[in-house]
Amino acid sequence: MFKLIIFNSHFKKLLLLNIMIAFSFMSNWTYQADLLNAKKTSNGDLKELIGNVIIEKDSTILMTQKALIFSNNEKFQLFGDIKMIDKENILTCDTLFYFSNDVENIIAFGNVNFENDNNVIKSDSLYYSMDNDSISAFGNAFLNHLESTMTAAKINLIESKGFLGNSFHAQNNVVINDNEVIIKGSEVFYIDSIQHMTILEDAHIIDTNNEILGENIFIQFQDSMIQQILIDENPIINRKITNTSYESNTYNNLIDIISGESIVIDYIDNKLDKVHVIGMANSLYHVIDNNLLEGINEVSGDSIVFLFNNDELSKIKVSGGGKGFYTPEFQNSNIDSIINYFAEKIDYDIANNINHFYQDGSIQYQDTKLNADYMEIDWDTNKLNSYKVNDKQPIVQTDKKSSPMLGDTIYFDLISKIGMINKGKTELNNAFYHGHEIVHDNQNNIYSSQGIYTSCDLDHPHYYFKSNKMKMIPDKYIIAQPIILHIKGLPIIGFPFAILPNKGGQRQSGWIMPTFGYSERNGTYFHNLGYYHVLNDYSEIKVLSNFYDRKGFKFNFKFRYNKRYNYSGSFSSTLVQDLNSGSSDIKNIFSNATQNNNLIWSHNHQIDPTQNYNFNFHYISKNDFYQQSQVGYNSETRLQQNILSAFNYRKSWSNSDNSININLSDSFNPLIKNNKPTSSVPVFYRNMILPQIKFNHGSRLLFGDGSKWYNSIYYGYNSDYKASRDFGHLLLENNEVKDSTRHKNGINHRFYLKGSQKLFQHINFNTTINMLESWILGYKEPQLDANGIFIDNQFDSSDKLKRRLTGDLSLSMGTKLYGVLSTNIFNLTAIRHVVSPSVTYSYRPDFSQQNIFGLNIDYVTKDSSGDIYDYFSGNLVPSTPIGKRESYGFKLNNDFYGKIFTNGEYKKIHLINWSNSLSYNPTYEKFKLSYLNSSLRSTLSSNLNFNINLNYDLYKTSNGIRINEIANSPRLSSLNSSIQFKLFGKQIDRFQDTSLDSTEDNTNANIYDQYEPILTSNNKWQATFNLGSFFNFNNSLNQWDKDFWFDSNLDFNITKHWSLSYSARFNVVSSEIVRHNLMIYRPLHCWMFSFQWYPGIGPNNFGSGFQLLIKVKNPDLQDIRLKHTEGNMFGF
Repeated sequence: MFKLIIFNSHFKKLLLLNIMIAFSFMSNWTYQADLLNAKKTSNGDLKELIGNVIIEKDSTILMTQKALIFSNNEKFQLFGDIKMIDKENILTCDTLFYFSNDVENIIAFGNVNFENDNNVIKSDSLYYSMDNDSISAFGNAFLNHLESTMTAAKINLIESKGFLGNSFHAQNNVVINDNEVIIKGSEVFYIDSIQHMTILEDAHIIDTNNEILGENIFIQFQDSMIQQILIDENPIINRKITNTSYESNTYNNLIDIISGESIVIDYIDNKLDKVHVIGMANSLYHVIDNNLLEGINEVSGDSIVFLFNNDELSKIKVSGGGKGFYTPEFQNSNIDSIINYFAEKIDYDIANNINHFYQDGSIQYQDTKLNADYMEIDWDTNKLNSYKVNDKQPIVQTDKKSSPMLGDTIYFDLISKIGMINKGKTELNNAFYHGHEIVHDNQNNIYSSQGIYTSCDLDHPHYYFKSNKMKMIPDKYIIAQPIILHIKGLPIIGFPFAILPNKGGQRQSGWIMPTFGYSERNGTYFHNLGYYHVLNDYSEIKVLSNFYDRKGFKFNFKFRYNKRYNYSGSFSSTLVQDLNSGSSDIKNIFSNATQNNNLIWSHNHQIDPTQNYNFNFHYISKNDFYQQSQVGYNSETRLQQNILSAFNYRKSWSNSDNSININLSDSFNPLIKNNKPTSSVPVFYRNMILPQIKFNHGSRLLFGDGSKWYNSIYYGYNSDYKASRDFGHLLLENNEVKDSTRHKNGINHRFYLKGSQKLFQHINFNTTINMLESWILGYKEPQLDANGIFIDNQFDSSDKLKRRLTGDLSLSMGTKLYGVLSTNIFNLTAIRHVVSPSVTYSYRPDFSQQNIFGLNIDYVTKDSSGDIYDYFSGNLVPSTPIGKRESYGFKLNNDFYGKIFTNGEYKKIHLINWSNSLSYNPTYEKFKLSYLNSSLRSTLSSNLNFNINLNYDLYKTSNGIRINEIANSPRLSSLNSSIQFKLFGKQIDRFQDTSLDSTEDNTNANIYDQYEPILTSNNKWQATFNLGSFFNFNNSLNQWDKDFWFDSNLDFNITKHWSLSYSARFNVVSSEIVRHNLMIYRPLHCWMFSFQWYPGIGPNNFGSGFQLLIKVKNPDLQDIRLKHTEGNMFGF
């Protein structure tokens, strides 16, 4: 049994100590003693009694060893062991004072002890006054009445005319013990006339099983019975309970706790009626059933009320944001998980063991969460019911992945986890399900009668599948029997049963539906009929097929695999079978059929973080495989010429910046192999790299860290070995074709030094030295004729090693200069100009010389006519640099920045970049100066930018020929420019009346001037224009070669839902359209509509076609579509 809150403890009564001593002193005393001394004093006659002093009056006897009696017997003092007897009352003390004016008073000191048949009073001192019939005990005061006791630093007893006849006031560490009830506090008041008790400061009321704590406790009595208890400031009620352990059958003591800002306990006829916890109410309760602990419940709210009937708890009411959680004792309870709950109001009917939740209620059990404005739970059956209230349907969510389910009524079993929904609706994997009755089982499967399945979220969807019986398996399938497709409520097509995907766009196995059409060239066809199969989390297979009744078949197979951080790859093949379309007899359709295919396997494997390998294998059975009409639908496929297979391995060492690469490859060009050679020069169609090995040592400091100039010098090294074999053919003189094979190899070692220095704190000086050591394993020696001239294509081969060392040097210097100009142009407040001049120098010796820097080299050989033969040319190393190269470069870069003030702050923008460059090469025989290049770039905003590149010739021309004479002024030789800008128009949301904000006379103003449009952030239309040109001056023709083009992209949001896009490219020079296309798009809530039209170009209407597509947006229902395509743009 599950109980949210309970409190079953109360105090039926508190016993008030009814102790009042009634002394009847008179003025006629008799006394005796062993010795009597009498004397006169200024205060009157004084009698001193010593030894066995006895003072009597009626039934009152005073006994002591010494007494002083003043005149008229109105005052006396007793010393020593004093004992006073008055009928059944006995008082003992060390000192006693008696004085009487109109009222008699007694003060006792030292070990004061008062006793009678039912009462005992003890204290350090005691004061009695007949004026108000009061007794005050001071110092360690102790009061005992029958089985009740009171201790305090001070106790005052006052006779009253109330129900009990006495009031009292106890102070300082007051403790009242009444049978098994203990009351504690700093002060305790009891006013008998109104029957009210007050316990102040750290108040406690404790009995055997219960404890009431609070800063202050107020108790109201009626005829000795408690009527109400009020606890304010930090009240706490603790209740001890006993239960039996499930395993050991032993008893355990537990404590229930109730707390809040204040607590009111009401009684009727001495029976507990109500406990009201006010403000930040909290309760912790141990649920006990049949003496077994079932669980622990904690609840809180603005207010908690406990209602009782005949001292038994009957109802509990929580209001004001009630929330809590129940933790079951898993061995003793059917509930096996924590239950969290919340509601504005919570009622618990203990007699029927039913909970009621009102207003924004929420219960979460395991992964199941229910929200409703009204819920009830029967804890005997563990059944949960929720109902629609004020048009608000209850919502249940059975796990974190699934979407909530709604319905008019929801029933749920907390133990079996089976639920049922009447008139339900839910969302699962981007789809919606409606049903007259929906049942949810403990496997998260959903069953529906008269069910509807759709991806449209409207209450009345645009389309849906309807079925009498439907089962939804999350992340797998939807099984329906029968099923009918409805569009706009009308039945379109039906099936006896259907299995629909239900994975929310995730990978799933299933059939791929084809598209159908007709082509003038290939006839009736279907495309992409196939099957997709998910093997596991790492791999998948897809098979597609095409058929043309005039052409044949095509099958595509692809196997993909991917294990993250380990390996990935794919294996694919395309099989094409062309039928005999030339025969009209169907019997001959396969007689001359041809079949060919390809194979492609790509694999990438990560061995560990420092090494990996990959390979690509590509095979075709026919050289023109990709040029077939069934394969080459687009120009990219048709122009594919190289069939490449390759293997690559890489290893790196991060601690040393070293790495090595090993590569093997085979590149084959089938189109070249099919073409017959036209000369005796070999044409190679296949190249094999066997192998290529690269080693790289990353850049490092040459002399380590430091502040010296040489500590900024870096070095780097890499090495590259490559061997290849080429296959080709050539044409002999007799017109025969002969195969040709060529072998090449080479090793390159590259080493560089780089340094950067700061000169005069403002000039950057950079130096770079590059060195290249090349080796070839074998070379050819050209043969000479009798005159020492090279013989064409006649060589002597040598397998010796030949090496070569080359290099170059480059130097550069640069700096920056800054200037600022203050302006006041619109919101432009300042312009910053950054000038960056730089000078470069590069040098490379002439390695065709026999001697360089005093070293004899043999990189090339010359014949008697001066022709040069390079031993390294034609190998896998760079050719030997011929001729000395020395050049000086000059560059002047200008950047202009603007500082603008907008929206209350300053912003920096880049206005213009203007760059100029020129070089000078003194080693050239003529035209030592290069063209002067000048470029201008600007991006003033995201909507406007332009780029202009200009080349100027510094030399003269004569009769259209460039001559080696400096011109008087630079001459523009070429211009390349582009300008891009965007225009757009915002949508108007509404108009704002501005007439009330103006004090001007608007009598003659147009009425529309009073309204200012409020724009949205969405564009109504947008246009992007790109204007480009290229001009090059042709000296020989003395005219400009021109290319001038214009691109435009226009987007229009015609209405809220319709959009139109148009793009085109124009050749301005020839006034022709190069290409253009139009697209219309319309989202249809749960559908998508698009139309693309390519009008085509030229007399043959090249690139024409259109495509109409209407399909469902949901990724699981992509096969529900209408598609029509025509035109050569799409291969038809």
